[in-house]
This record gives sequence, structure tokens and C-alpha cells, in this order.
Amino acid sequence: MNNSSVPRKMAEVWPTLIDAERLRTRVAEAVIVMSDRSTLPSVTVSLGAVQMTPHQSGEKLVAEADAALAGAKAHGRNCVAE
Repeated sequence: MNNSSVPRKMAEVWPTLIDAERLRTRVAEAVIVMSDRSTLPSVTVSLGAVQMTPHQSGEKLVAEADAALAGAKAHGRNCVAE
């Protein structure tokens, strides 16, 4: 999908969503070895991606990011949401 076929807001946050998906995938594929040499079962992460706008307060940015994270968790976890 190219940026011209997605809504403007989505196109602006698209690079962040791609990076977040890469991070989510790497975490899911990671093998985590503990000090006793045992390995943890698979680890997952949910991520919310937002873009700061001019004159936006930090509180508003955090609230939007929190809402995006809640959306990711609502979609079954281990995903990225905007």
C-alpha cells in the first residue's frame, strides 16, 4: 500500500507504524535466556503509535498514545494500533 491510498493522518504516522511493527516482530521472535540458562516462553508486546502535532501538549500526546495502546490490547494484544 502506498501513502497516496491511505488517509492523510495515517500517511503521516505510517513510518512510525512500520517501525513499531518491526519492534513487535523482533520481540515476538526473541529468545530470552535467563541466568539459569532456561528460556522464557514467547514474549509479546502491544504498541500504540501516535504523532505529535504542533502546539500539542505533552498531556494530550500521552493521552492519545494511551488510547492507541488500549486499542492494540483490545484487538487481542501482540499488535500495533494507531
